[in-house]
Amino acid sequence: MRILLAALAATTLTTVTVAASASAHEPRPRTVSVKGTALLANPVDDEIRFTVDAHAVPDDAGGPYPDRSWGTARISHTFGQENPPRTIWYEIEVDCLATGGGTATLTGVIVRTAPDPAAEAQLGGRLGFSVDDNGPGRKDRVGMAGTVDNPGRCLAPAAFLAVADGGYAVRGVD
Repeated sequence: MRILLAALAATTLTTVTVAASASAHEPRPRTVSVKGTALLANPVDDEIRFTVDAHAVPDDAGGPYPDRSWGTARISHTFGQENPPRTIWYEIEVDCLATGGGTATLTGVIVRTAPDPAAEAQLGGRLGFSVDDNGPGRKDRVGMAGTVDNPGRCLAPAAFLAVADGGYAVRGVD
């Protein structure tokens, strides 16, 4: 996982969407969602892909934690400098998604991994992601904390990784 985190310190290519909806006739919970696929650029020959489809019903009182969150995320990391190249992956069950302004934070627990001892050792560990949408024409950012850092529910580091190409669209509860 430390290798994955080091590789994530490079720039990122991703698309993430966060959207809100509500009914005018009947009070329904507004939902936010994060959907997208990321190909992360890095200085070595590794290929790292991040895919997410997560949803949440925000807290009506405006608190930091949603009333309910669900969804999945997946990270796939192919170590291109190994001969032959080796791929590990993690599937994450989302337990929290929060949005505010142009930012989103998502966390979850690793529930499945590649059949690889290094990956299997991370089962049950937590991952956290942050997204910063800087608007059209400006580079967006993303942050990540892994099982070594053990982020709490809905907690992730500041969005410290610049996006190389592409970006984010964050829409949620204002």
